[in-house]
Formats: sequence, C-alpha cells, structure tokens
Amino acid sequence: MPKILSSSDSEAIAKTRHWVEAFIVPLNICPFARREVERASIRYQPLAFSSDDEFYDALLAELNLLQDDSELETTLLILPQLDDSFEAFLNTAGYAEQIIALEGFTGTYQVAHFHPEYIFADSDQSDAANYTNRAPHACLHLLREASLERAIRAHKQADQIPADNIKKLRQLGLDKMQQQFLALCEAPKKHENENTD
Repeated sequence: MPKILSSSDSEAIAKTRHWVEAFIVPLNICPFARREVERASIRYQPLAFSSDDEFYDALLAELNLLQDDSELETTLLILPQLDDSFEAFLNTAGYAEQIIALEGFTGTYQVAHFHPEYIFADSDQSDAANYTNRAPHACLHLLREASLERAIRAHKQADQIPADNIKKLRQLGLDKMQQQFLALCEAPKKHENENTD
C-alpha cells in the first residue's frame, strides 16, 4: 500500500523531481540520468529523523529495498531538515557511508551528495561549478555500483564528465545558475497520485 504523504513530503518530492527533470537531464549533468527518468526507475524518498539510530534504520531500509527490487535503479533520499546546514549534511553523508560499510554494502552501493548550499572543497560561493551538486533540498543519492560501472564502460569519456560539467556551468555563469536554481526551488505542481515508489 502506498505511503500517504504529508504536503511537505509531496512538495519535497515535486521539487527534487523537477530539479532532476529540468536541470540534471537537460544540461546532461549526469549522462546516465535520462534513461532512468524515462524508465521511471528513480525513487524519491523524503526522510525526517530525530536520532542517529532513526537515520541508520531508515537508510538500511532503503538499501534493502534496492537489494530486493531490481526494477528500482536508484534512490534519492531527501533530507529537508538539513537544508540549512551544509556542515551537518556533510556529517550525515559521512555517517551514511559508514553505515554502508558496516552493513556490508561496500562495493554494492555508493552515495552521491547534493545540497542547496553545496560548495566544493577547493571552491567558494562565487563559483558557478558548485551548482553541479546543488539541489533544492539536501539529498543523498544511493547508486548501484554495478550499474554505474556499466554506464561508465559504455560512455567513451566518463572520466571527463566532472570537468565537462564544471566548464559548462562556468561558461553559463554564476548569474544564470543562480536564476535557474531559484526557479527550480519554486514548488512545481506535484504529479498526480504522487508517491515514493
């Protein structure tokens, strides 16, 4: 039975889905995303937690769901409560990687990180390249390593993707990225019969 979503959950899903479909895919930030959008194989799952144990259990449930459902390619775990603190988000992302290791999923799943205030370690706020990892809400992207390896083998210049993205966004410029990001953060109409599956 589909989970009944609160209005804030539905809005978080709608914004994150809109970001994937209106930014990531058209700008080809991730060359592998379009196929999964077209296959509807991306799970958008909002998560609120009040303790490390709650987060541990919720993340483990998502990893087990991916293990059990081969039709589901990937999960975007949406963490709105971490939107206002990039540092807290990075701590949670690090904890997620520890959980993956502790539960024996190293080599099976990996985590990509997105946040509204994402800044690369060697960058600053004025660098348009930061928008390759900025999303309307804090997100942990759970990726199947086997699928990622297949996609990389099929892509002739996979190792160039990050550098190409940085170059592309810097050419577009900070002003354009800021304007586009603000537009993406406006809540779109949620999909009919929205659920997390």
